[in-house]
Amino acid sequence: QGITGSQGTQGITGSQGTQGITGSQGAIGTQGTTGATGSQGTTGSQGTTGTTGATGIQGIQGIQGIQGIQGSTGIAPAGTVNYVAKFTGTGITIGNSLIYDNGTYVGIGTTSPQTNLQVDVSTGNGQIDVLGHTSTAFPEGRIFMKASRGSATSPSVLSNGDRVGFFGYGGYDGAAYQLRASVEAIVDNAVSSSNVPTSLHLKTGTTTRTTRLVIQSDGNVGIGTTGTVKATLEVNGTIKTTNNNLKFTGKSLYAGNADASTIAYTPSDGISSITDVTSITSDWASTAKYNGQTLERCTAGETITKGQLVHLSTRGEWLLTDADQPNLSTSLLGIALDDATYGSLLAVLLDGIIITSYHRQNGSASPGKPLYIQTSGAGNAGDVTEVAPTTAGEVVRLIGHNISEPAGGVIIRFQPDNTWLEL
Repeated sequence: QGITGSQGTQGITGSQGTQGITGSQGAIGTQGTTGATGSQGTTGSQGTTGTTGATGIQGIQGIQGIQGIQGSTGIAPAGTVNYVAKFTGTGITIGNSLIYDNGTYVGIGTTSPQTNLQVDVSTGNGQIDVLGHTSTAFPEGRIFMKASRGSATSPSVLSNGDRVGFFGYGGYDGAAYQLRASVEAIVDNAVSSSNVPTSLHLKTGTTTRTTRLVIQSDGNVGIGTTGTVKATLEVNGTIKTTNNNLKFTGKSLYAGNADASTIAYTPSDGISSITDVTSITSDWASTAKYNGQTLERCTAGETITKGQLVHLSTRGEWLLTDADQPNLSTSLLGIALDDATYGSLLAVLLDGIIITSYHRQNGSASPGKPLYIQTSGAGNAGDVTEVAPTTAGEVVRLIGHNISEPAGGVIIRFQPDNTWLEL
């Protein structure tokens, strides 16, 4: 064979032939490793409750057990309806106690109680003892009364005038028990937290009860009084002493023999009264003795001496009186109980009895004589006199009466009259 000649140029690529038939699928490869677990999804809403199934068939009744051993005989009841039971005899029977409970009230010794608890003794004295025993201080028996408005489950605050406690005493008049005496605890002022002002009232009477003695929450005591007691002791009525001794301390009237016969007097018509003044203690030269209504912490409008007659000006100051002043016809009058200068404080007697050697009385002092405001022209401002003014423009106003003029002082009943006459 001869030498192969050089290769000729490549011919043009022919068009692509039709695709052949797909071959069969190859075998499945081995499974790869499991991927990491994804986060849990949110819980879905709960589905509706399904229908309750039908009740199953009742089972067969079991075999009855054997009978137990018979117990011993119980306690035999022998009580009556509404009586609280108690053991009787040797303790094997139950009978009636003294306590009767009808569902509303409880009675001891009665089957017809009319109150929450009624104790009735058919004969003899009814008595309740409360005994306390302790190894420490105050071994006391107690009865504690409490009260509130509202209800037991929802109590509310008491008001002024509400009654906190009550002890009553009633006697039988042939038809019924009549309440004619009592000791009562009554609220006497506004109530606030931890503050319940309470007074005690002692009441007696025949057809009704009347307060005879009251002890207020502020400690003031009233005997025969009505309304608020404004003094440590206030008595509405006559005070009688059996030994002629009656003492008022401080700037007060002394009566009786307790302090070296300060004032000796003799009871007349069964009532102790001042009828004969025999002596006055030496300190009356410097201290006014009085008994009556006073006004403290008054402001002086000028120089004033204890015992002088003063009046309240429109400026709120106390000034010496003078019958030449027409404005005194309606002014509030008083007697100075202290020495004072302009702007200083003093006490003033508004009504009562006063005894003082400093009392400025012009002229004579005769027991029983009326007293008037003095004019400065006839005496001194602040004086009183038994002689009524007679000059035109002067004011005639009664201010009291002389009781007596013992050595060393003057006793007058100071009671200014609200009526007047301008000459």
